[in-house]
Amino acid sequence: MKIHIIGGGTFTHVRSHLALAAPAFGETAKHISELFNADKRILDRGFEVCLHLTRMAGGSKDAPVTNEDVADLVNELVQDSDTRIIIFSVALADYQGHIDDVPSGKYAKRLQTRVEQEVHMVLTPTDKIIGTIRKNRKDIFLVGFKTTTGETSDVQYQRGLSLLKSNSCNLVLANDTQTRNNMIISPEESRLMEDVDRSKVLENLVDIVLHRTNLHFSSTKMVDADPIPWNSHLVSKNFREVVDHCIANKAYQALNNKTAGHFCIRTGENEFLSSQRKVNHNETSKNGLVRLTVNEQGEITCYGRNKPSAGATSQWQLLKDYPEAQYIVHFHCPLKQSASDSINIQSQREFECGSLECGINTSNGIKKFGDGIWAVMLDNHGPNILWNDSVRSADVISFIERNFKLGEKVGGNVS
Repeated sequence: MKIHIIGGGTFTHVRSHLALAAPAFGETAKHISELFNADKRILDRGFEVCLHLTRMAGGSKDAPVTNEDVADLVNELVQDSDTRIIIFSVALADYQGHIDDVPSGKYAKRLQTRVEQEVHMVLTPTDKIIGTIRKNRKDIFLVGFKTTTGETSDVQYQRGLSLLKSNSCNLVLANDTQTRNNMIISPEESRLMEDVDRSKVLENLVDIVLHRTNLHFSSTKMVDADPIPWNSHLVSKNFREVVDHCIANKAYQALNNKTAGHFCIRTGENEFLSSQRKVNHNETSKNGLVRLTVNEQGEITCYGRNKPSAGATSQWQLLKDYPEAQYIVHFHCPLKQSASDSINIQSQREFECGSLECGINTSNGIKKFGDGIWAVMLDNHGPNILWNDSVRSADVISFIERNFKLGEKVGGNVS
């Protein structure tokens, strides 16, 4: 298996001897390569570390120069079945320049400075490359990078998270060139680390990558079917009132009209209803739920048009491990410092949501409160709360209100 690290800057040619550039010299890529090679897990797991520097960063004469060259390299890596991890720290030129009606290029007509004292250039955005990596290779672990200049920590987070979500990245390292602030952002919408010490952040990035690439995911078989309406007789009043309370109190913040978190209801021995993936949970009354069944091998089949929430694997793990529980609600709100119940806190740093290991880790931290409530807090992620009909919805809501900050989001607000 191969770890590919791409670093350095690129050019976009405008005319002969004139180009736009994204100045970057590959120092981050080199440092990451050194960190991977120094980690004994690389040999233990049979990884080969491959560093690709652009020509600007001192790469070979055959190294990528332009955005198109990087796109060609990425295509080669995606076609290689041995590619397991791509660290995409390359700085791509964001714009292509055009002067008059002359097609831009390395060998385009050269400007004459003695004749053309003032020249107007039109800038158009270049194509994005990072989004092509996991489009057909979901097995590739992708780390993206987002650079800002002079922005607040919250703006860094929001822009890094937007890059992560729109390109299916597994992690994003956001850095600000002026404040020197660095943060690692995860699909769980968490800031796994934030520090001005770049070396420390890169060390943690490599460690998290090696943890999270050692996880296992199960696929869900999809069967086309209508969603289960929110007002269906299968959705109990108890469950609906708790989820509606969370929605009304802004437990689910939307980014690009999609919300993180999930909820489910047990409807049979090997059957449950779950929230849907890539929808806005604040519109659950319109979206409804999907039905899931689990066979003897633990394989999940979803009856619906959207996949179930990424946490469906964890939902089933919890329902299986806690057979008395009927309902689960999960949102990305922080634990109150004044929380009155002693809720266990489990690390989420090593586990990507949706992995089998995430479900096991969550289950291992569950603690029972009273006769019919169970809960755990996933650090830098959010709580999972389980309950059954022996507990009134009002008591579950009271438990939530006294322990968690509804209306705030772990990681930072996104809406």
